[in-house]
Amino acid sequence: MTRFNFLLILVVCGVMCAGVVLGQGNAVDGGTLRGKITDTTRAQNPIEGVEIKIVAQDGTEFTTTTDANGNYKHAGLPAGRYLINISKEGFGERIGKPVVIVNGGDHFMPLKMSNKGDVILPPLHVHGRRMDAVVKVRIESLLQRVTESIGKRYNLDEVVVKALHQSILDSIDSVLLQTESRSAFAKAMGNGNAVLLNMLLSRPDCKAAFTEHLSEAQLRDYVDFAAARQQRDQHAAAHQITMLLDQELSLTPAQREKVVQLLRDEIENETAGNAMRVLRISSPQAAAQLARYRLKIPMDGILSKVQSKIWLGLITADAHKEIMGGGGTVRGMITDTTPAQNPIEGVEVQVVAVAREGRNLAFIATTDAKGNYRHDGIPAGRYFINIYREGYGDRLGKPVTVVNGGDHFVPLKMLKIRKKVENIFDLFVPNRTRKKKDTADTAEPPSMRQFIEAKLQAHTELLGPLDEHASQRLALATKGVVQQHFEARDERREKTLQGFETDLREKIEAGEMTREQALSSLEAIKKNLLDKNSAINTSGITTHRLYQQAIKDVLSEEAYAQYSAHQAERRALRRQALWDLVVACMDTQLLLDNTQRKHLETAVKVFAPLSRRNSPRISMFFLLFQRQRNFKILTPWQQAEFKRVFGPIALERK
Repeated sequence: MTRFNFLLILVVCGVMCAGVVLGQGNAVDGGTLRGKITDTTRAQNPIEGVEIKIVAQDGTEFTTTTDANGNYKHAGLPAGRYLINISKEGFGERIGKPVVIVNGGDHFMPLKMSNKGDVILPPLHVHGRRMDAVVKVRIESLLQRVTESIGKRYNLDEVVVKALHQSILDSIDSVLLQTESRSAFAKAMGNGNAVLLNMLLSRPDCKAAFTEHLSEAQLRDYVDFAAARQQRDQHAAAHQITMLLDQELSLTPAQREKVVQLLRDEIENETAGNAMRVLRISSPQAAAQLARYRLKIPMDGILSKVQSKIWLGLITADAHKEIMGGGGTVRGMITDTTPAQNPIEGVEVQVVAVAREGRNLAFIATTDAKGNYRHDGIPAGRYFINIYREGYGDRLGKPVTVVNGGDHFVPLKMLKIRKKVENIFDLFVPNRTRKKKDTADTAEPPSMRQFIEAKLQAHTELLGPLDEHASQRLALATKGVVQQHFEARDERREKTLQGFETDLREKIEAGEMTREQALSSLEAIKKNLLDKNSAINTSGITTHRLYQQAIKDVLSEEAYAQYSAHQAERRALRRQALWDLVVACMDTQLLLDNTQRKHLETAVKVFAPLSRRNSPRISMFFLLFQRQRNFKILTPWQQAEFKRVFGPIALERK
């Protein structure tokens, strides 16, 4: 009996140990995600056959489908953060629902899908009312400035101004009952007060309110005044983009004129190119990518062969490829909506700060051949992701919250737009191949060396026809400048590495990290430095002392004087473009009158230093108002708007 009891104890212990082992095995085998997917009706009917994709931060996908009861389940998911995407034909897709999986966890995630055939009534729910309230508050604030400026412009008495204000406000209520109008006003709010005002003037109900209290001549004058503001805004945006491109492309006066006109034509119907948008652009690469991918400016027939090589380098560069401290990363893959989920190359990805976060930040990049995009060093906060690509439907307003040190993976899909048939023959021969004409965008992107050489050659073309001796002299100078550029770059990189190596060695000796950790950190630093050095950053290369001396040597005294005058003109145009941009931004946000605008056009020239390192995002706005006499020209409403709109720019710089 004793032996039997002893054996029984051994068996029980063995079973208990096995249970522990099995429990430990389950703990490290990941977690389970399950849920139920229903439609959005009150009955909440289950939806069968929904495809559920569970996407890890590294892009790994796990797929399952719902059963007849709408239930889904996927076990064995490694611990980590995921995004859930669900899709089924006939229903609207839902993309990017976040979930955190823990080892051994059982996570229940119910989801709903709307049937595309469902009729959605005009929104009378809480969200719709909140949107109405936000739009109305913004318009009420805007009308305070509009009516006071109209009263001053046409010398109206206070009673008429108040009546005008109330009539416009009453007309807004009827406009906001229309879903389409409400959405249009909400979108206009993000593009500045001038855009919102022009929309008011274009709405029949709102325009009737103006007509009720203004004479026909006064209304026509005010509409023209608002239109002139918009035209100045478009010109300032086009001029600034052109001058940023000129820094790299060395455009001739005729080329600059053509580019400005092309940009103005596109910006006229495209809010993405307004002055406030361009204010956020600080590099020629970002300007080129805006012009190419968002505004779709054709540069063929304008640029020379050498300039086309520079252009290609600009539009394929990563405008934000630099070592940045703090912030987080937003990355992802963009694919089409077919079952194959083909990656889409050349998609412009904008990560734009939510306005109420008080940043006025925007980051721009394009997807590579595998559909991947990446933004590093984005300050913590809430953002919207907007994506654009010719031939695909735009997707706007995907929210993402960035945390310091975070790696946020946001995959997105785009719906391909069916092209119009230009030739009836294409209906019957859909696979007919056509020889594509070479363009400025189709060649192989240049290397860093090729880019620098092309930039110097393009600048040399500005000198006009040269004899053989002059050409050889400048060619030798170009080689010398390129060589010195890379030697200086390598020297800086070596000094930086030595500094990091010293710091890591001290940390090893202090016991703060192991040798293996230090080596891993050093490899990451080397990679970052290589990435930084491979990015296009050649500002000031054409002003290199060796190259400029060669130009002076080969040109006659008269020709060199003409060249110097042309360079001075380019610098003056750059200054003027920056000044115009600042005033245009102020005008579109603060709705300046003529006296205020002319005052600022003079004042801005005193406080607008020009440097290769400066961008329009410097605190030039606040430099304007360091002296109280400048700030006092604004009304109390304008002063409050100034702090609301431009305050974050100064905070961002600190």
